[in-house]
Order: sequence, then structure tokens, then C-alpha cells
Amino acid sequence: MKLTSMVVENNEGDTYYDNGVKYVYSKPNGMDNASDFKIYFPGIKISDLPKQVVAWCPIGTSEAETLPYYVIYNEVGQSAFIGIVN
Repeated sequence: MKLTSMVVENNEGDTYYDNGVKYVYSKPNGMDNASDFKIYFPGIKISDLPKQVVAWCPIGTSEAETLPYYVIYNEVGQSAFIGIVN
């Protein structure tokens, strides 16, 4: 998958408060050098995933043999986004 453009709704440094907590907008983390992404689907064998992807996955010491969620992996920036399956 290729990222061709990205639009953000707020500016870096903008702030707001919610329930007494201050939130500060930052640049989209994990999107540095973002152009090529790979999508991994639940059920893929963990042993078939690149080491860099597994490093981002909160599998821990789990004995899971397959990926339990979706992963979008930024190949150039080497960061991942994980989507939990309900």
C-alpha cells in the first residue's frame, strides 16, 4: 500500500482540555518517511512476519502461533499500527 497524501485536522502544538486533562497535538507519530506500508491480517503465522514487525507487536511471551490482530507496517520508518479485532 502506498501513502500519497495525508491531511491532519489540528496543528502541532494545539491544545485542549477534557475532564481536567490537557491534550497537546503533535505530528503523526510513526509516519516519518512514510510511503510504503504492508498490511498483515489476523491469522498469519507469527513465524512468517519480519522481525521488525514482531518487535512492534504486543505478543510478549504469549504462545500464540498466529497474529491476533491487524498490523499496518511503515516499511521505511519501521513503525507499526495495530488494530484490535473485536
